[in-house]
Amino acid sequence: PSHMVKITQPFQISSYQVTNIQYEQFDPTHRELRGKLGFSQEDDEAVVFVSWYDAVNFCQWLSEKEGVTYRLSTEAEWEYAARGCLTGKRYPWGDRIHPQRRKLQ
Repeated sequence: PSHMVKITQPFQISSYQVTNIQYEQFDPTHRELRGKLGFSQEDDEAVVFVSWYDAVNFCQWLSEKEGVTYRLSTEAEWEYAARGCLTGKRYPWGDRIHPQRRKLQ
């Protein structure tokens, strides 16, 4: 259900997805999943077939490697970043349902 949230701490969020080549530095066995179901085959494509737990462990590994804290964004942070300057809108892209997102009848 929709509800109001307040972001109380500043945060930074990457504008790029984690790629296969980046993730496979942490988990080389992930290479076996490249191309599964036709998804994400190349080095520079977004990593897929990663659980939430895997993503948390990747953030912890990257934090230790670089000496900077990395973590997954909260739902509120992600929505704020996705909306950009469109605060107060019903959807990240505005108030109207995108034609491709309409419920089929």
